[in-house]
Order: sequence, then structure tokens, then C-alpha cells
Amino acid sequence: SSLGGDMKKFSLAIILTLTLIGWAGGADSETSSVSFWSVIFNSLAFLMVLGCLYFSWKLFTFLKGGELGSTWQILSLAFLIFALVQIGEILLGFQQSPLAQTLAYVGKFLFLGITFWALYRAKKVLS
Repeated sequence: SSLGGDMKKFSLAIILTLTLIGWAGGADSETSSVSFWSVIFNSLAFLMVLGCLYFSWKLFTFLKGGELGSTWQILSLAFLIFALVQIGEILLGFQQSPLAQTLAYVGKFLFLGITFWALYRAKKVLS
């Protein structure tokens, strides 16, 4: 089935990402354990948000439009924003990006606002 193949691809992506994280963390001997662990946790959060994005988009396509379809589309946008924030935080962990910490907070706030809006719309449709 297509879902089984997609899960295999997602699992492969997780393994590859964790391998790259371990390699990148071991390559820089001056990286403190605190920043290394923050990169690990941000990377795991990134992988989980990619899973959320995948499933929310799948649900949107299953619904083929409609009022609840737009809710899942909005949630997909929120997960995409959060994924971009996580990438920024990972790059900040390696200090290779000029992305300010303030932008990460703004991105998280935007993610929460859009998620709130999507959940409100879903409640409104279902009630």
C-alpha cells in the first residue's frame, strides 16, 4: 500500500537525519554538550513536525475540500512554519545562520496563532 511505502520513506529519513546529526556533532570537538543536545532535540522536533505536516496534508487530500478540508490545510501551513522555525534553531545551534532568536520566537508565536485559528474553525464546523 502507499501508506506503508510512505512510512518506510519517513523512517529512512529519520535514520538518515539522526546519522547526520551524530556526524555533525562529532565533527566539531568544541561543541558543548548543551548545544549538541539542543540540536538533537530540535532535530527530533523537526522530524516530528514533518510527520505532522505529512499526515495533516494527507487528511486534507482525503477530505477533497469542504469546510473541514480548509482546517487541515491551515494546520499544514502551521506545521510548515514550525518546521522552518526548527531548521532555523538547528542552524543557530551550529551558529552558522544569522537568524535572530527573536525570529524563532515570532515563528513559534505565528505557529500557535495559526493552529489556534485552525482548531477554532474545526470546532465551529463541527458544532
